[in-house]
Amino acid sequence: MTALGVIPWTARAGTWTIVSIGSTGERVLGHPKRAWRGKGFWLSHVEPADRDRLVRCLNEAADREQPTVCEYRFTDAQGGVRWLRSAVSWRPESPGKVSGFHLDVTAERAARLVEGVLDEQYRYALDVAGVAIWQRGVDELDGWIHPAITALAGIPPETHVSFNDWIDRVHPRDRDRAAEHTSYGCFTGPVAPGAVVPLSRLDYRIRHVDGSIRWLASTIATIASGDASEFRIFGTIADVTERVRERRARRTAERLYRDVWQSFPGNAAVLDRAGVIVEVNPMWEQMASARGADYARVGVNYLEAARKIGARGDEYATRAADGILAVLAGTSPQFIQDYTPTETGDDRWYRMRVLPLHRPTRGALVIHDDITERVVAERATQRHRDDLTHMQRLATLGELATSIAHELNQPLAAIMASASTARRILRDRGDVEPLKPVVNDILESAARAADVVRRARAMVRHDTSVLENVSINEVVNAVSRLMASDLVIHQVSLKLELDPNARPVIGDHIQLQQVLLNLLLNSVDALDPLPRERRNVIVSTRQLAEQTLELQVRDTGRGIAPEICARIFEPFVTTKRKGTGLGLAIVRAIVHAHGGEVFAGTSAEGGAAFRVVLTNP
Repeated sequence: MTALGVIPWTARAGTWTIVSIGSTGERVLGHPKRAWRGKGFWLSHVEPADRDRLVRCLNEAADREQPTVCEYRFTDAQGGVRWLRSAVSWRPESPGKVSGFHLDVTAERAARLVEGVLDEQYRYALDVAGVAIWQRGVDELDGWIHPAITALAGIPPETHVSFNDWIDRVHPRDRDRAAEHTSYGCFTGPVAPGAVVPLSRLDYRIRHVDGSIRWLASTIATIASGDASEFRIFGTIADVTERVRERRARRTAERLYRDVWQSFPGNAAVLDRAGVIVEVNPMWEQMASARGADYARVGVNYLEAARKIGARGDEYATRAADGILAVLAGTSPQFIQDYTPTETGDDRWYRMRVLPLHRPTRGALVIHDDITERVVAERATQRHRDDLTHMQRLATLGELATSIAHELNQPLAAIMASASTARRILRDRGDVEPLKPVVNDILESAARAADVVRRARAMVRHDTSVLENVSINEVVNAVSRLMASDLVIHQVSLKLELDPNARPVIGDHIQLQQVLLNLLLNSVDALDPLPRERRNVIVSTRQLAEQTLELQVRDTGRGIAPEICARIFEPFVTTKRKGTGLGLAIVRAIVHAHGGEVFAGTSAEGGAAFRVVLTNP
């Protein structure tokens, strides 16, 4: 016993003074025997908080003459606190005395404390995870379900639920599997000492007391004792309803994503943050196969491939590489370009779009759409628009024929008069000095006649559009000179308010003249019914921003009816009895072709106002 650290002792009942104590007491606790025999020594070294409990234990052993055990803290000779376990027994052969043994259990208590802390941490982790644990002996399988399991169905722990009652709560489709799973708890076959044998794991549905259906995840295992002489059934169970719902929702979303991705009409690929292709749709695979493009396969760095192709002189590939890099870096919200593939040599057109992926790992979505039909349709529309514009110019030329003829008559008459005067001077006098101003007049008039004819011919020439820097102020001045005779005939006053700081715009000089000419002709026609003093047209230009210019034509007529204003630019919509309804439609078509907008409204003077806003790219 000495080797085990057991300290035998004998004490007087009531005073609890030690009469004798084994030598182990001095070796373990450091106090000599004579100190232990001192009056009150034992109790004085007991922790005050534990002293009353120890005295009650000692008195119980003396009064009831039954053995008792008590654990308490004791101060050793070095001032350290030890945990002692004292076993006390009554000695019939020695009345008034009790005997017992002291055992130092400090290490055991420390281990028990650590075990308790770990057990609390383990249980806390299980609680956070929503997992309940249970165990029972094999001989405890009496047909009722453990409360840890029934609690997940909302059943109070004090309610005993039989096996059959529990199976009745299981969803009919899961009932047979759940019954087989639960019956595995009866396994008692041969198991190695200390082994843990997993028996069954099952997810099944149960009807909660509130009427809802819950999903439970259950595991059952057999644990053998160290000598394999005893078995216990151990299990875990958790409510995984939300997990199942999330898993189903995720699967549904994945199926939807896969279906949408597979049926996506464009050629689409997903790039990671480095530009490597990580996923493509079937349309992309077909495109890559048709072009023989190995650089468009999954696992290839599409960004680097575009750079290499661009280095060989392909401008589209260079722009594509720059656009992809900008989107991946987050410096551009998207990239779009229309191109025709140079490696295949065909004449099909595609639109490439690069869109960012809004996820932590970033990346981009690359889409190539075949827009050949759209391009062909746009070109056909442009041809029709050009033809329509040409027809309108021819019609305008017919309307201006009278004014052109009138314009030509004046310089021709001057030429005739000057020529007659020159003939008389040459006939009557020999001095030719007076002929100089006459000859100058002849040249100026002839030049003006040639200018009129040249402008008229330029208006009706069926040439392709030539984009150049065009001064809107020069356009206004040219058209005002061309309209001068028409304005005189209709007795219309024209006022020009031109911004001297107006910057040139990129456009077709003749088409922009056509826009202003159509707007002026509309204003002149609208003023015809009014008295002469009310026939006024104002043409103004204004620089709105660095790249934006406004041209405005307004008159003092009756204005545009509200029901017509919203449709004024549609083809064949007109307020004139003999109008074709094409003039303003052509205006809008030309302005849109120049990347601008045209608006109709009411002027401050009460008449119609047309605003043309042009923006340089």
